[in-house]
Amino acid sequence: MEVSALELSVLLREMSQTLPGCIVDNVYQLEDGSIVLRLRGGEGGYELRASAGKCIYFTPHTYPKPKTPTEFASRLRKFLNGSRLRSLEQMGCERIAVLSFERDGTLKLVVELVPRGNLVLMDGADRILVALFGTRTKDREIAVGKRYVPPPPRFSLMEHDGVEKIVMGASSKKRLVSWLASELGLGGKYAEEVVALANVDKQTPVDELEEGKRREVADAITQVLLAFKEPRPHVARRDSEVRAVPFVLKSLEREGYSFYPVDSFNEAIAAEYEAYLAKEYEDRVTAELRQRLGELQEKLESKKRAMKELEARVERVKSTAEKLFMRMHEAESIRKAIKEGRLERMNGIRTVSVDRARGMAIISLGEAELELSLSEPVSRQVSRMFDEVKRLRQAMERIAGEIKDLESEISRMSGELESRRASALERVRHEVRERKRWFEKFRWFETSEGLLAVAGKDASSNLALLKKYLQPDDLVFHAEITGAPVVILKGGARAGERSIEEAAQFAASYSRAWREGLSSINVYYVRPEQVSFSAPSGEFLPRGSFMVTGRRNYVKTRLAVAFGIRKVDGAYEVLHGPPSSVAARSKAVAEVEPGDEPARSLSLKIVDLLCRQVGYEPSKEERGSLAARIAQMLPYGKGALAKQQQI
Repeated sequence: MEVSALELSVLLREMSQTLPGCIVDNVYQLEDGSIVLRLRGGEGGYELRASAGKCIYFTPHTYPKPKTPTEFASRLRKFLNGSRLRSLEQMGCERIAVLSFERDGTLKLVVELVPRGNLVLMDGADRILVALFGTRTKDREIAVGKRYVPPPPRFSLMEHDGVEKIVMGASSKKRLVSWLASELGLGGKYAEEVVALANVDKQTPVDELEEGKRREVADAITQVLLAFKEPRPHVARRDSEVRAVPFVLKSLEREGYSFYPVDSFNEAIAAEYEAYLAKEYEDRVTAELRQRLGELQEKLESKKRAMKELEARVERVKSTAEKLFMRMHEAESIRKAIKEGRLERMNGIRTVSVDRARGMAIISLGEAELELSLSEPVSRQVSRMFDEVKRLRQAMERIAGEIKDLESEISRMSGELESRRASALERVRHEVRERKRWFEKFRWFETSEGLLAVAGKDASSNLALLKKYLQPDDLVFHAEITGAPVVILKGGARAGERSIEEAAQFAASYSRAWREGLSSINVYYVRPEQVSFSAPSGEFLPRGSFMVTGRRNYVKTRLAVAFGIRKVDGAYEVLHGPPSSVAARSKAVAEVEPGDEPARSLSLKIVDLLCRQVGYEPSKEERGSLAARIAQMLPYGKGALAKQQQI
């Protein structure tokens, strides 16, 4: 696998829109030798993967990591962990990416995608701190403490300006496709695309190109370069082959590839690299199995050929024996006559030839010619032939059993081979990282009118919720008691009475009033502009606090939460919130009031009650998992089933 200079420019443009500002949480080196930088920032985490001489890309997903870091990963961690990624740039027109980080100064990670490339970390003065490989050539030395020198530059055509002049004046004995790939730096993939678009013979030496063909080649190059300016990335697939392309390639279409659009070229490169690693791993782990399978298949074919030969011999011997048996008396007379030196013809039986040295004769019975022994009675010869047929059939049965065993073993090994091939892809592919929605960090529910209500869990999350997620058309709820969560009703300015009541009940139920065993409490709600994080002049506001100004709207509400259950794609899902909101989304409802029963036992009762209502029969493990989730949602870890639902 290789990434061209043009492709690298697309990858880095995409990365530069998302990754700058991210913090390096950790560095890993995977089994294939590539490194993964786990990044934190933006809307979530990312992983940036770099493989020397192969590729670089980032993904929102995650790869399985080794439990113990390699020496190379440990040295990178020493410098990069906690640093901030500032920029991602291409070194000139080379297949080299430079990632700049900041932590007590500037750090640069160089990712060389050229053949025999390297991964090098250097300081702001380009002094090498860590390198994947130590190398020394006539052009450069890669070693810790030395100044970094890039590989010798190679020409890469990155812009379409001047293309026609280059092509029209080109002189080379190289084949056109080779010249485009190497001399213009397009790489094999795009050299093939240029000759496909220009509709010229790729084997034609450059010196033999006519002027008209040269212009067509120049136009095709320009078309390819312009397509890189506004890429429309796809993954091209043909059987198990995967190719990443920034746009649909005519050359690959001709070769039978199908194209599937993806969100980014980074995603396409990830797919190709994972397929490349899977094939490499598959070849390694299945080599012995494939060899053994080939040997078995060859043995099977040999057995089948032997079976056909036996079938033919059985038919010949059986046919001869039956014919002789039917004319045994006449055949015996002929045998005796020949033995005595007389050649006779009798009732359609005639002598064809005699070999007295071997003591054998060939006689003709109608259209069939049969071989007789002159020294043995025909009856004994027929009996021996039938015995031979019996032995041959026994041999056929034995070979049929061997064929069946071979086919069974081949089927088993073929299944194992497919399993290993599937596991090869699973071994190297990313795991989809389930991204939490922002409100899942807090307590939340959906009102019966479909609005989102989000509650803090403590003083710090209350403040974070207000500062980061409060918007002008929201409403803010708070119980009239010390030790209560803030509840934001998103879009509360347009909420109906039912949603306001449910948000108030949620705020009350997760307040200290639940712990105190109160049955009802007042809750107020205000508009966002009434919330302030600074005290008026001359007053003091404790750190981490907020204050409310202006008129408050009060709702008196009883304390109660409810739980529901439903199945989504075969998996159980727990719903919770105020009773009326849960009832709007679940056929089964279990209502809980303030009480003293511990969450451990109460949650199991809730699960049993819910499942009985809808006829679910979860396994022991599923019942325990559901109970654990409910226990986490019970206010203050205790409560009691509403009286009408007690079991």
